[in-house]
Amino acid sequence: MPNLTFASLRGTRTAIHCSTKSEAERVDKICGYSHCASAWHVYGENFALNLSSQGWEKVEYFKNNNYAIIPAADFIAANSGEAEPPKSELTENQLTAIGQIKAEASKMTKG
Repeated sequence: MPNLTFASLRGTRTAIHCSTKSEAERVDKICGYSHCASAWHVYGENFALNLSSQGWEKVEYFKNNNYAIIPAADFIAANSGEAEPPKSELTENQLTAIGQIKAEASKMTKG
């Protein structure tokens, strides 16, 4: 499997295809950007981000111009240590449960 980390793809002719706004939010977080999620509505499920210029366009544009197209889900999975799901997707109960799990894990590692 090719290396799909942001560090290895930055500056290459690669576009990340974000078919949902949630994917665009997560790609923003991984890349340290803030414009993908806010621009996603322009092309919706056809939104793609150019990693060499940080520009965005319809995914078809990048396909027609010989860019490597990486599905956002694959990019996110390869960079999973760099991003968590946006808090807006989690309910209050889920956030509480995550906090409790982290607290228990912390206790277990301390002895």
